[in-house]
Amino acid sequence: MLYKITNIWGYNCIKVIPIIGILALIVLASMNCMANDSDKYLRNRIEKFYNNWRDQNYNECWKFWVPEIAGNQKDFVEERKKYSFRLIDYKILFIKFNGDKATVKMSIKIKEHDEQIEGKHSDYWIYKNNNWYLTDVGRTD
Repeated sequence: MLYKITNIWGYNCIKVIPIIGILALIVLASMNCMANDSDKYLRNRIEKFYNNWRDQNYNECWKFWVPEIAGNQKDFVEERKKYSFRLIDYKILFIKFNGDKATVKMSIKIKEHDEQIEGKHSDYWIYKNNNWYLTDVGRTD
């Protein structure tokens, strides 16, 4: 039984605590599903960004940045072409969500000149306009 009619001070009242408990479980379950969906969606965005970066497709990389940070697409692309290093491989270590923001710990391998370098850094993403966008990359906390 989801509810029970109880007599309190001469009034028939519906005891709704079990109903509230069930509703709370439904809300918590849906929040968990949304968090899982958000995690999957952001991981997908990260994969696309890093695959484009590895392939040196900087025009596509530009689309993953918050517009006010990315600036002019042509300038963004030209600046990236000057980099002396190339991404070889990457791995998402973990994602930490904080509301509409996420910190993503990454492990990457790059090649600079003839030297291969491995390192870890943090990327920062924000959820706005129904999508995840980069606000900063490569921070060594």
